[in-house]
Amino acid sequence: MSLIAIIPARKGSTGIGGKNLVDLGGKPLIQWTIEACLDVTNRVYVSTNDPEIIEMAFDLRVMTILRPDELCSDGVHSSVAVTHAIEQMKMPGGSTIGMFLPTSPFRTSADIIAGLDLFEKHRKPVVGLKEVGPENSIRFVGENGDLYPQTSIKDRHRQRQNVRKIYMVNGALFITKVHAIKSSGTFHDYNQKGLVMSARSSIDINTPDDLSFARANLL
Repeated sequence: MSLIAIIPARKGSTGIGGKNLVDLGGKPLIQWTIEACLDVTNRVYVSTNDPEIIEMAFDLRVMTILRPDELCSDGVHSSVAVTHAIEQMKMPGGSTIGMFLPTSPFRTSADIIAGLDLFEKHRKPVVGLKEVGPENSIRFVGENGDLYPQTSIKDRHRQRQNVRKIYMVNGALFITKVHAIKSSGTFHDYNQKGLVMSARSSIDINTPDDLSFARANLL
């Protein structure tokens, strides 16, 4: 299946300065995602407003889409970069498109292929997931620190093998059709499929602690 891969990589970051170009294992953070995408498709676009990222993308022989600064602020969701790319490149509605955030460096080409296979099988939007624990271990925290359990007291004493697992979107992988993005403006849909990924593939870098953890998990 042909894939259009979009990598949103704006300039600046409130958590880590120059995050997308920060060193991880001897190469810029974004390069990990570019290389994984290039192993799957030659239709890779980096959406950015950063001249340094444009230069690096050129060196890696991937295409760039210059995104206006007003579409690169903290309050603008990454999916807006995908919508902008679709409009700029006039991408056909029937094309398969994926968003791959550079903050997930250990997502592999095998993960992307698995996501594509799941999408081809079900023809429903696919998002990457990570396990966060058994249902009876989940707690919500109130403003004053009070804990609100996900399950009843009875269920909280059940062995983890006998309760449902809880997953959350890991931010590493989103796949759908171009026409679906044009229609809804998002990869998220109630009628979507989840690709459960490994803990390492799900590492998401947004803070200095996240970066330190990623560096500790280099192979």
